[in-house]
This record gives sequence, structure tokens and C-alpha cells, in this order.
Amino acid sequence: MKYIKTRIYTMNICFYQKPLIALSIIVAPFYFSQNKAEEALKKFEENYPQEKIHLLLSKKNYVAGENLWFTSFVFDGYSPSTISTNVFVELYDQNKKQISKKIYPLINGKGSGSISLPADLKEDVYYIRAYTTWMGNFSDDFNEILPITIYNPSSSEKLVKNTSAPWSAAVFPESGTFIDGINTKFAVRLQSKGETPTNWTGFITEMLNPQTKLVTFKGFDQNTGSFSFTPVAGKKYQLTVEDEKGIKQTINLPDVAASGINLQVKSESDAIKFVFKSKNIDQMLNIKF
Repeated sequence: MKYIKTRIYTMNICFYQKPLIALSIIVAPFYFSQNKAEEALKKFEENYPQEKIHLLLSKKNYVAGENLWFTSFVFDGYSPSTISTNVFVELYDQNKKQISKKIYPLINGKGSGSISLPADLKEDVYYIRAYTTWMGNFSDDFNEILPITIYNPSSSEKLVKNTSAPWSAAVFPESGTFIDGINTKFAVRLQSKGETPTNWTGFITEMLNPQTKLVTFKGFDQNTGSFSFTPVAGKKYQLTVEDEKGIKQTINLPDVAASGINLQVKSESDAIKFVFKSKNIDQMLNIKF
């Protein structure tokens, strides 16, 4: 930011200059405070980086007495973390009672190991929690918590799938924007306290013309699906999801923006590419990515 040194002569101040002087007095502290805030955030990120962890399990369903094998990946930003040298992996039951806790070494942010599942565990859904010592300085929201199903032929209690529980759908535009004339990719996720539909489809319609399907797609699995769509400003759209039983749910898509920036991620065989598209954005704006 450049500052211009100006001399002000009281005797030569005209009436129309006073608002400009007053504005400069108001704006200067704002930019000064903004710079201080950005510097403080940058310093905080440098001194207290936030680790993130991802746990890859050998499978989701186990039998009591088996070994649960895993690989852990710890990141600092987008790079493997060198902050922590160990990772804690814990096993909990539905009542948040800790069943086991072990520590495993990390080398360049990567570690692996196994947990021996007790043979007397009752048949139920359990939870694996993974974190590092450094992560204990921050919110537990960054811990990795994964549900697993453990079966036991000798258990008096048995798991029964709830196929009658209602399901719901949510839609998420890529980069969080939905801009006039820009083809946008959406992710659709199904959720339920029981079993989500095995086979389901979806289609896009305009609210004022719900009989005409603009885009149709089929879910990838019981949880996710995807579609791409190019909107027109001034129109409103909705997503309809239908399962194999004919049960439907309709969700409104976000309002179409007349301007904005859209980030697209394309995975190719040799690289992952990022594409920025914009509309009606002032070219003089200093936009940071």
C-alpha cells in the first residue's frame, strides 16, 4: 500500500476539499487496522499451523476378534506435516466409553498400524478417533472420527438395518457459487438415520416449468451423486431426487448470481487442474486466491 505525503495549508482549504480530507481521516485508520489484522493472522498461521488428519481403514465392517488395519495421513496445509511424530488412535463404543488407545509413529506425516478388536465386543456400531498431540491445542473438530460396524455371531444383541427411516438430500455447488452463464458442478448427498436408497435418480427443472427436465442424473452409490448445469439469470431452479420406491424430495437450487467468481477443479491423468471463471468482475479489483 502506498501512502502519499500531502501538505495542507489551512488558509487555502476550499469548501469542496473538506469532505475529501474527512474521508481520508476515516479511511486511513481502516486500512491500517486491516493490515494489522492480516499480519496478525499470517503470524498466527506461521507460529501455530493447524494439522489435519485423514484415516484410511482397510474396510468398514469387522468381526469381533479381527485386526483393524489403517493408514493415517497428517497434513499441514496441503503438505505432509512434519510437526507431529506420533498419532493416537482410539476405539469407542456408542456411549463414548474408550475401549482401546494406542500411539503409532509418523514419518513425514504418514503412519500405519492395526488395532486388535476384542473378541467379546457386542455387535454394534463403534467409533475410531485419530489425532496428534499438536491437535490437542485446537478444537476437536479437526480430529478424525469414523464409524465402523462390528459383528459378533456370539452377541446376544444384533444389528438390524432400518430400511423404513426417511432420507433427506442436500445439494452443494462447486466453489459455493452459482453464476449466470457459467456451467457449475453440483454434489448431491443423501443422509438418513437408517438405510439410504440403493438406487436413486435426480433431475433439474425450472420452478415455473416443473414438467420439463433440464438435466437428469443417477446417483453414484447410496450416498452421493453429481450433475452439471448452466443457469440463466432471473430464473429459479429446483432439484428433485427420487428413490426406487417412488419417494421424492425437492430442493431449491441457490439463486443465480449476476456476477462472481467460480473455481473448478478438474482431475486429469497427469495432474489436477484449477480453473477460475468469472462474470461482471471489476478487472481493477485486487483478488487473492
